[in-house]
Amino acid sequence: MTAWIWTSFIDLEMTFGIWTVTAIIWIVSTVSAVSSFPQPLVSYRDEVTDNLFIDARDAYLAGDWLKAETTLQTILTLSPTDGESQLLFGTLLRRVGRFKEAKKSLEKLARSDSGQPWQHAIRHELSLINRDFQENQEEIEPNADVGPNVVPHRRKAA
Repeated sequence: MTAWIWTSFIDLEMTFGIWTVTAIIWIVSTVSAVSSFPQPLVSYRDEVTDNLFIDARDAYLAGDWLKAETTLQTILTLSPTDGESQLLFGTLLRRVGRFKEAKKSLEKLARSDSGQPWQHAIRHELSLINRDFQENQEEIEPNADVGPNVVPHRRKAA
């Protein structure tokens, strides 16, 4: 501040006083800002949710989609910041063909703090969603000469 004003206008004692006040204001402001930061979300799994995750994972691997989905929804109700459960839930939605829901769920996870350790897996799942969605769209043959009430034919998978 004293560099901007002609030095003969302000005494040396006044310069020290101005710098002292500036330093005190800066320190108080910093302490105030740091103390008002929100606490980080704790993402932990207790024994109950850990056992539920194991059940959901086993149901997913066994192809029991309904049990896996209901168990994962229970986990996410108990622990909404569980990134691993959110990832498995998005993967499950992709596997059952609910591409829009899966994409929305995985994009939300990618933006959250709990999704940071899973960024590579999230990107991989999103690419699989895009691939599966395109393949699903190709299965439906567009037929321009049919009426609006006719359901399009599906190609048989090879």
